[in-house]
Amino acid sequence: MPRRRKYDDHENLERWLLTYADLITLLLAFFIVMYSMSQVDSKKFGKMSDALSGVLKGGAVIIKQGTNIGIMPGGGVLKTAVLKSIGESIENDFMGMGNEKLVSTEVSERGLVIHIMESALFQVGSADLSEKAIETLRVVAEHLKPLPNHIRDRCKRAGIPDEIIYRPNWKIAIEQVKRVMAQGLRFDYVTYDEEFGKVPEFLFDLDGMGQKAIGEVPANFRVWAKKPACKSNRAEHASHRVDKIASHSPTFYGQSGRKMVIKDTTRGKCIWQVKAAQVYLVEHKDGKAYCPVPTDRTYWLIVAHHQQTGEIKYFVSNAPAKEKLETLMEIAFSRWHVEKWFERAKQECGFG
Repeated sequence: MPRRRKYDDHENLERWLLTYADLITLLLAFFIVMYSMSQVDSKKFGKMSDALSGVLKGGAVIIKQGTNIGIMPGGGVLKTAVLKSIGESIENDFMGMGNEKLVSTEVSERGLVIHIMESALFQVGSADLSEKAIETLRVVAEHLKPLPNHIRDRCKRAGIPDEIIYRPNWKIAIEQVKRVMAQGLRFDYVTYDEEFGKVPEFLFDLDGMGQKAIGEVPANFRVWAKKPACKSNRAEHASHRVDKIASHSPTFYGQSGRKMVIKDTTRGKCIWQVKAAQVYLVEHKDGKAYCPVPTDRTYWLIVAHHQQTGEIKYFVSNAPAKEKLETLMEIAFSRWHVEKWFERAKQECGFG
């Protein structure tokens, strides 16, 4: 009897359909779960939102009854309609004064935004408030006084007295240096970051106290590489950004640069290529921004380039021109240790 011939099994070419079907099933389940999570009861969500706003903001609620706007105890949530009515009241007052084009209001995500035209406050070329401007501000203030002052409430909880008014950080820093110096202590140098360095008046005040300083400035900080021949608004006589000075001024691109070891790290030596020159800073005569003039004396402008990372830093100093560049760079980068410890402290607290 002849032996039956065996045939090889054909390869199953449709096994991929099983994997594909499993994947589609998982995706369907995933989107069903996502859809179910996105369905929120709008009424419950609104109540929860108001409750959270009341807890976080505190204070009182502004309400409108007829034509009167009043305050009642509550969660401190200012409704959009209430803000709009306050804005309309402000516009109506100025419309009655014939100055409806000077002040306008709008309600945005930030709240009530009041736009006041510059011509309503200042005359051209002047920083003094006119009688008309004072009256304009008084009218606006009368409408804003009844509103709960959450900032003042926070100040009271933080123990900040009412007589303390807002001052920028650089003015607070100047006062701190003055008080320390009044106790008979003197600093060899004061160093700071570009948040302070972007304000030339900060360095000018230190200069007036006879205090040497060096700090970082932003790339858009403006200087003159050489004193302008005359006072003019023409481009050839204007000041320039420090990054443009470093790139295009012969004072800097003509230098080869000096390599300096700033510090030793676990990854090796930190080497920066440094260039420096004496420049004139921008000073505003009588505090007027439209009247920039060069300073009477020169200041250090130092450009440091980290060749490995490509990072560029700009420093300005009122140190004497004969001061060693190595000394200035050692002081300028001494803030690195403070920043490193701040970074470690934040990591210990779980902030990064």
